[in-house]
Amino acid sequence: MAGTAGAAAWHAGMCALGALNLAAYAALARRVRARGAGPAGAPGGGALVPYQRTLLALCGPWVAVCAWRSFLPSIYVSRVVWAPTVLNAVLLHRTAASFAEVCGPMCLMLAVCAGHCMPPAPGAASRVPLSALGAVVLTILAEPLDCLSTITTDNAFSVIVSYLWAGVGLCNILTGAQILVALRAARSQGRKPRGSGGGAGVFGTCLVVFGLVYLAYMLLIDGPRYIEEWREDQANHKKYFSFWDGVQDSMETRHVRRTWGDWVNDWFWMTSYFSAGVWGAFLMVWTVPHYK
Repeated sequence: MAGTAGAAAWHAGMCALGALNLAAYAALARRVRARGAGPAGAPGGGALVPYQRTLLALCGPWVAVCAWRSFLPSIYVSRVVWAPTVLNAVLLHRTAASFAEVCGPMCLMLAVCAGHCMPPAPGAASRVPLSALGAVVLTILAEPLDCLSTITTDNAFSVIVSYLWAGVGLCNILTGAQILVALRAARSQGRKPRGSGGGAGVFGTCLVVFGLVYLAYMLLIDGPRYIEEWREDQANHKKYFSFWDGVQDSMETRHVRRTWGDWVNDWFWMTSYFSAGVWGAFLMVWTVPHYK
């Protein structure tokens, strides 16, 4: 694709995606309230209602912010935006994204705590794997650095953030592996019936598979890209914004661009993030992954 037609087609698809996700979330919320917990006949019954509703609440900011960023995409450091409105201000987007992105790992940690997805050993209390907690901690560390990258336009922060996100991917792999190991141990001791196990096994497998894909992307594509951009900035003796000057600039400067060349390096991660990332959250809320 080239020129304005390609960018317009991509943006139209993103708008449709955002609208679809908002409608799907509203429908999911209605069905959760109507059915109580999970699909009809889901194991656990009423005991899972608070769990599922908490997942739904954590999922809400993620869906809303992803839809917003689908309607009005932006590239933070370069200040490239789709529309001149203040709703497309890059710092506004980055701040909202920081809150929403913390909700994602919190969903995962909730799913593995209190014995929901990981059966404890006989006589042992339920516990949260350090890897699940690590994903939350690394996310919280990454968010202010991502904001600093947006404010100062210094891609050195973006490099650090990329590898922190890679760490989140690794944590998800380890968490998924621990879920699968715990389920296998429970089955070998006769504590787990055959079948889906409430979806905990599928959940653990997905964490491992998608964690591997995400880790590879961050290490092989995203991180090296920002390293190259930082090196180019250094070679060109780029002057970075001070904090307060950067705050003002990131709220006021909006370079409206609607040609494919301006979005070609970012369309893939945006499309993947705002589609598969949101759908994974929906699936998690609906299936209510747990150990039965």
